[in-house]
Amino acid sequence: MTRASDLTDFRLLDERNLDDEGLDRIVSVGMLEHVGLPHFPPLSAGSPICWHKMAWR
Repeated sequence: MTRASDLTDFRLLDERNLDDEGLDRIVSVGMLEHVGLPHFPPLSAGSPICWHKMAWR
């Protein structure tokens, strides 16, 4: 049985220190709503951002 942890690489990163390898997805818990929409493009650098709609209520 394949587990999600076998297919996923979890990292705790400071977005200002990302290298050029890129990311498949970005999941943020409790940060994106504080960063603000104007800062999303540099933060994601083209990677899809996954967040829960509850953060915007």
